[in-house]
Amino acid sequence: MRLKEISEGVAKTCDLPTKSVLKAQMETFRQLRAAVEGGERVTVPGFGIFFLKEIAAEDGKPAEKIVRLRMRDDVTDKPSEGKDKRAERMEKRKAGRNQDAAREPEAAE
Repeated sequence: MRLKEISEGVAKTCDLPTKSVLKAQMETFRQLRAAVEGGERVTVPGFGIFFLKEIAAEDGKPAEKIVRLRMRDDVTDKPSEGKDKRAERMEKRKAGRNQDAAREPEAAE
């Protein structure tokens, strides 16, 4: 799918001129690129996180910087390959609360 096709779909859905939608999209991507190249992480809720990754030089290849996108699992419908530490901590807390709730009736007896 190309940007033009996306623009046409958005224009149709939102009842806007295609050229206006395309212009807004181009500016959005320009702003996104400038922020990422400036070292910022750009989070698009419900979509993912854009960030700059530096790849070290090796075997005669020069070092390079590339833009990466980490998509949210609920968008890709794929299981997470490696949960981040925050998600793991949240799951442990939830499991601990469930265990505490299960123990409370025993303590009352």
